Amino acid sequence: MPREAVAAMGFGELVEFLLESLVSLAQNIILLFALLFLYGSTNITSRPQTRLWQALLGLIIGGFSVLIMMTPWRIDEGLIFDARSVLLVVTGAFFGGITTAVAMVIALVYRIFAVGGDGVYAGILTIVLSSTIGLTWQHFRTRLPKMTRFFEYYLLGLIAHIATVLAQLAIPWPRAFDVIARIAPVFIGLFPFAVAVLSISLHNQSDRLNNALELKRKQQLLQAAIDSPRDMEIFAVDADYRYLSFNIFHKRSMRAYYTREPKIGENFLGFIVDDMMAYRLKTCLDKALLGQTFTTIDEVEDNSGKFLENFYAPIFDEDNKITGVTVFSHDVTDRKNYEQSILFLSYHDALTGLKNRRFYAEELDRKST
Repeated sequence: MPREAVAAMGFGELVEFLLESLVSLAQNIILLFALLFLYGSTNITSRPQTRLWQALLGLIIGGFSVLIMMTPWRIDEGLIFDARSVLLVVTGAFFGGITTAVAMVIALVYRIFAVGGDGVYAGILTIVLSSTIGLTWQHFRTRLPKMTRFFEYYLLGLIAHIATVLAQLAIPWPRAFDVIARIAPVFIGLFPFAVAVLSISLHNQSDRLNNALELKRKQQLLQAAIDSPRDMEIFAVDADYRYLSFNIFHKRSMRAYYTREPKIGENFLGFIVDDMMAYRLKTCLDKALLGQTFTTIDEVEDNSGKFLENFYAPIFDEDNKITGVTVFSHDVTDRKNYEQSILFLSYHDALTGLKNRRFYAEELDRKST
């Protein structure tokens, strides 16, 4: 609406006009954050791997830019102002060339053919400049001095919206100067903050996804590492003896002994049917939960003659609180039998099997003390 028309308004009409403008801007901001919420609820990275996904993301963002332009701050016929510049500069900064190009083309088509008017060239420049500044920001930011994340993105928004305000010079003169005077407070005073908030939210989302991906890779690497031993059971339980992790060999061993495989979250002691074995294992786990690291060699209660060497170690969290126990269990039956045979031969004659001189000498020493 021209300045003369605004000046001719009564107080009530002026208030109504200002309220309508504020409602339009608020609707724009709500749409921006609705898009942010939808994106945050997904696990799509800001730079999808395939071009198809990048183009699809561009279609979605382009659709939102149209929705934003459908609820504009309307000054006059063909002179509409909205938060599309916020959306497009952030898209360029985070989503790459394909996504930004698709969103930009959709916004241009709507602005040219559905809106048109005296502000069409200014609208085209707004869309192109916002997108281009966002796209080139990743290259430009490396030359900037170190600054906080918020200020960096605020600076991006400020540069983009100074350019957007200057783009209004494409409106026929001298009307362009009147339009610039009216939109500058919002575009330079408010929209850079909107860019900063949206950008930080997207940056945090990107960090969350990258951290989740890195954690998944580490978990896969750790699982591959604990699965690599072919003759050692490795498993971890929490303070309530529930499985946190286990390797393939342990899973196969449990299936062989108890006819079913363990699952994460199941109680390890619930598998043990022999009471003496359950008591021994619980005692050792409780000892480790008190902070002790130790090794035992035990004869398996329900498999006489089989010996296992078990290593127990507590698991600590970042606050140095014990949250569980890791167990490494290895069959040492052959080693135990060899040690016992060596011990037997050290006290018995190899030919007759009778006790030798060493045995009787040690017995005499023992009884004389």
